[in-house]
Amino acid sequence: MAENNFSLEIQSNPNNLITVEEFVNYFSTELSEDNIIMTVGASGAINCILSSILNPLDEVIILSPFFVDYPKYVLNFSGIPITVSLGPPDFDLNLKYIEKAITKRTKALIINSPNNPTGKIYSKESLHNLSILLKRKSREINNSIYFMSLFP
Repeated sequence: MAENNFSLEIQSNPNNLITVEEFVNYFSTELSEDNIIMTVGASGAINCILSSILNPLDEVIILSPFFVDYPKYVLNFSGIPITVSLGPPDFDLNLKYIEKAITKRTKALIINSPNNPTGKIYSKESLHNLSILLKRKSREINNSIYFMSLFP
C-alpha cells in the first residue's frame, strides 16, 4: 500500500504554520504559530473551537442554508443553535436579521464561503460590514462574539 506523503509533509513542515499565520495576520489579528491548531477538516476545527468557547446555553448563530451537522456540533457542547435564514434568490448576508438574532447569550456566528450548499461567495464588503456589526454588538452586550469563518 502506498504511503500518503501529503499528510506527512503537512505535519513535518513548519512553514505550513507560518503560511497560516501570515494569512490570519493579513486580517489585522495578532496571532503567532502558538495560537494556530491544524485540524483534519472543518468538522474537527469547529468542534475544537466550540468546546473551548461554549458554556451551557450559550447561543451560536448559524446562517442558513448550512451544512447539516453545524447544529449538532453546537448541541455537543450544550449550546443552542440559532438559525438565521439567508433567502433566495441571492442568499446575501442580511445584517438586520443577524442583528435581531444576537442576544446576551450569543457566543459565536458560523459562516462559510463559498456557502455549503448554495455556492454563494460573500463579498469582501459584506464580510467587512458583518465584522463591524459583530464588534458593535460585542461591545453592547459586553460579551465576545466569535466569528467562525470556514472556507472549504
